[in-house]
Amino acid sequence: MSGGAQRYVPTNAIKSAVAGHEIHVLDALGISWRIGRPHIHCPYPTHTDEHASWRWDERRVRAFCSCITGAHDIFNVVAAVERLDFSATKVRVAELLGRPDLIIHTMGVHSPQEAHARVHARRTVLKGSGVLDRKQGQSVQACTREPAVP
Repeated sequence: MSGGAQRYVPTNAIKSAVAGHEIHVLDALGISWRIGRPHIHCPYPTHTDEHASWRWDERRVRAFCSCITGAHDIFNVVAAVERLDFSATKVRVAELLGRPDLIIHTMGVHSPQEAHARVHARRTVLKGSGVLDRKQGQSVQACTREPAVP
């Protein structure tokens, strides 16, 4: 983004949003993980996979391949496929899930921690003023004020 604007997604929010929807992210990335059963050629651009060695385990919600040690969660997969750092990966996962509401656009903020602190502070102020209805998760006008007496 230009002009110093950044996009940020809180980690807990995106982890909650993607839980149970990992296969939708794989599909959105164009990874044909279903056809291999059990393995497909690795979708990671850094792995020249001559023998199909990558698989997605739906039960464990993890990817396995000969090119990695252990397993990858959906964030590792997106980061590896699109060559992103973790912060950009969170934004990309939100986009792939169709959840632009999770993406916070910041101006003049120097770190994700600062952006998160500003959002939290704003929510606290709005909640204290009766403007933010956290149960519904949206801004509403406070209706609890008594009408002015003439």
